[in-house]
Amino acid sequence: MTKFLLLAAFLPLFFAEQTTTVPGDDELHPDLVVETYSQQLHDADCVTYGEGAFVFGCTDEYFVCESTYIGFRKYMFHCPIGHDGQRLKMNPLNDQCDHQANIEVCKEQTETSSYDSAIKIIRKEPFSCKNRNDGYHEIESCSEQYAYCYTGYLYFLLCPSADLFYDSTTGTCDYKINCEGQEQKESDGNGRFKRFAQLR
Repeated sequence: MTKFLLLAAFLPLFFAEQTTTVPGDDELHPDLVVETYSQQLHDADCVTYGEGAFVFGCTDEYFVCESTYIGFRKYMFHCPIGHDGQRLKMNPLNDQCDHQANIEVCKEQTETSSYDSAIKIIRKEPFSCKNRNDGYHEIESCSEQYAYCYTGYLYFLLCPSADLFYDSTTGTCDYKINCEGQEQKESDGNGRFKRFAQLR
């Protein structure tokens, strides 16, 4: 019995809780980059602007204000990085992330100018695979981006190079001069193409 009591007395020493230090995010991920929004964009108030999508001048950051039953909800977004390694900018005239040289707001804005109020983005209907055949589809005429539909699911694809654009007549990525001015068509997935009026 005394052996049992001695063993019971020393058990906590053998099975004592060991404390371990957990490394912080900076130790686990030393290359971690935390994106911060500009103060101007962060302070944007959906009550001021109302429902819709907005951008402050020539920037890759934009936000969407959505009306809910308890007020507005704000969603922040960034444009992706383009083929050239530079982050694309939001074009408020067509609701697309594009190269800075193609955006009127960017041409007008100088390095010293800034926008104190948001520009409303003209929204368009998002591309959908609903009621589309399986296969490749152009999103816009002669664009770097195109879509692949499979059983109603949508996959966005990019041409492999910055100087190539999706040509719906051939179903391939080609130089812009070869796909400009082509009629919009859609593939039925078997290499045959049918005319259609509007993708959006």
